[in-house]
Amino acid sequence: DPPGMTVDISSLRIVDLDPDDTQAAEASYEITKLVRAHEQPDLAPPSRHRHALLLRLGWPGHLEKHWLAYDGDHAVGQLSVDLPQRDNLENAWIELRVLPGYRRRGIGRALYAHAVEYVRAAGRTRLMADTIEDVVFLDVPSRLAKYLLELHKTGGELPLTQYDLAAAVYSTRETVNKTLSDFERRGLIHVERRNVRVIDEKSLLREVRV
Repeated sequence: DPPGMTVDISSLRIVDLDPDDTQAAEASYEITKLVRAHEQPDLAPPSRHRHALLLRLGWPGHLEKHWLAYDGDHAVGQLSVDLPQRDNLENAWIELRVLPGYRRRGIGRALYAHAVEYVRAAGRTRLMADTIEDVVFLDVPSRLAKYLLELHKTGGELPLTQYDLAAAVYSTRETVNKTLSDFERRGLIHVERRNVRVIDEKSLLREVRV
């Protein structure tokens, strides 16, 4: 069995990633490389040099923060949060990766909750998740249902407009509006102004179809 089978989520450590720490930067690169090989096997491996450079310098006009999740001494996941500094100041982009052998054990959920806490403390009100795998394999209703459930499980009460939701799930406002109306008509959610409240979590989960 892969070592991830024995992860005790209560002992998971989420620590700041110091870009000048070569060992931590290499661990981040390895996670990125292995996740890409698993999810997008037709793509070439990422550049180690470019990865290290982006960790240190980031993108102009953006404040970026990175963390690694450790099971013992082994890095099993990573989280990145990007806060725009010039415009879209309500936005926060998050990207998280978990090694394939360590998935479905609560590590991604722990990283997501960590991101939500950081984003709220930074005063951001719009959370955008960068998940290429979801865009490729899930249709819009599935992506929207998954996103609403993620916010619900972490106690997310962020104000959400249809434009916010459309951007978060890589869709259009019109499609999101139709999907929300369908979910509400079937009693899965309740939409009131800018808030979306999950009513039937189990039924909404069934909407997440691969």
